[in-house]
Amino acid sequence: MDNLRSRIITISRGFIFGATLILGAFLSVEQLDDGNVNNFLELCLIMVGVLFIEIFTSNQLRTKPLIEPSSKQDVFLHHILLPSTTYLSILGFTYFNRQTEIRLIVMSLGLFMFTVLFINIRAHYLSNMVLYTNTNYIYDVLKLLLFFLASNTVFHLVASFGGFLFLIFPLVVFGLTLLFVVRYEKLDWFGMRYIFALPVIITLVALSGLITGITPIQNTLVTFLSFYLGLAILHHILHRDMNKTLLLEYLVIFAIALVTVYSMNA
Repeated sequence: MDNLRSRIITISRGFIFGATLILGAFLSVEQLDDGNVNNFLELCLIMVGVLFIEIFTSNQLRTKPLIEPSSKQDVFLHHILLPSTTYLSILGFTYFNRQTEIRLIVMSLGLFMFTVLFINIRAHYLSNMVLYTNTNYIYDVLKLLLFFLASNTVFHLVASFGGFLFLIFPLVVFGLTLLFVVRYEKLDWFGMRYIFALPVIITLVALSGLITGITPIQNTLVTFLSFYLGLAILHHILHRDMNKTLLLEYLVIFAIALVTVYSMNA
C-alpha cells in the first residue's frame, strides 16, 4: 500500500511540475511575442526556480541509497543542465515557429517529457526501481528533442541576426554527443574520437544546408536525421552488433528521408 501511495504521489508531482513548466513556457513566449522582454526574463527565472525546487525537494526526501551511484557531475548534467537547456530550446523554437498547431505539438511534447523526467528523478532519489526503470528512457529521448529544438533555434538566429551565431551549433552537437557517450560509460579512446568526429560531420551538414539556402525547418530535419543516424551507428558499434546489412538499411532509410525533406521545396 505504501509503495502504491508513493508511486501515485511521484506520478502526480511529476505531472504538476511538468505542467507548471510548460504553462510558464507558454506565458513566456506570449510575453516575448508582445515585446515584453523584462516579463519574459522574469518568467524564465521563475521557471528555472521551479525546476531547482523539484530537484532539491526530491533530493531531501531521499531515505535509501540511490539506485545506482551518481557523481555530482552526472546529477548536474542530467537533472539540471539537460532539462534547463531543453526548456530554453522550447522557448526558442516556439518563438520562431509561431503557427498555433506547431506550438501546441511542441508544448504537448514538452509536457510529456518533463512529466516523465520528474517522475524518473524522484524515483531515482527514492530508489523506486519500478518507476525508475520504466522511465529511464527519457534521457535519450530528451536529448534528441533538445537537438531538434536547439538546432532550429540556432538556424533561425543565424537567419535573423548573422552567421556568427552558427558557432553555437557545434557546441550543441558536441555537448549532446558527449552526454550520449557518457551515458553508455564508454569514455575510452574510441568514444573520445567519436565525440569529436560526429560534431564535425553534423556541423558540415548544417553548414552545407545554410550555404544551399534551404529553409530552417529543412536544415533542422536534415541535421536531425544525420545526428540520429550517427547515434544509431554508435549504439550498435558499442553493443558490438553492427553489420553490413544493418548499416545498409540505415543508409537506405536515411536516403529516402533526405529526398522527402528536400522535396518539401517543390
